[in-house]
Amino acid sequence: MKTRLNSIFTGIKQRCLNKNNPVYKDYGGRGITICKEWADKENIGHGNGFVTRGWDNFRKWALENGYQDNLTIDRIDNEKGYCPENCRWVDTKIQSNNKRSNIVIKYQGQEKTLSQWAESLGVPYKRLQERYYRSNGDIDYVFTNKRLKNKKSQKLIITYKGKTQSLANWCRELNLNYSKTRGRLVNGWSIEKTFENK
Repeated sequence: MKTRLNSIFTGIKQRCLNKNNPVYKDYGGRGITICKEWADKENIGHGNGFVTRGWDNFRKWALENGYQDNLTIDRIDNEKGYCPENCRWVDTKIQSNNKRSNIVIKYQGQEKTLSQWAESLGVPYKRLQERYYRSNGDIDYVFTNKRLKNKKSQKLIITYKGKTQSLANWCRELNLNYSKTRGRLVNGWSIEKTFENK
């Protein structure tokens, strides 16, 4: 009987070894391999039939290393192949943060994917992604001045000329339209330009 685990194993072999597989170019075609221990084709007795030694080795590893039906196999280092030392069982959220296509940003000593930054900042991913592409490589532009706060999150706090208070209070004090002012900040205007260009 074909199991989910068996399907995962078959998928690994197809991606790494079958040149006719649609995604071979992203795996076997770029040097991603399956270790000898899991690729071993020798038939061994198992129950009432035979299985390959590779499948038996993979199945034992999976069951001893946290396999569950809600998890997927993930290569820790995307430049290395499928082997016990480089594989783990993770949920789809962790796996999606480990894709080669992810945007990875190092900021203030921390390295995270754009998705992880969005989550930790409480900012919608799409908004952060737009700012990233508009920034032309200026990472400070993506993260500074607390302009990324979601409207539903806490108050937007601004420091201007040594004084810190909410944007709403600044607008009252400087006689500024709140919506227009907030829009300028969200669109990348500096605090000085926003407050001084009425």
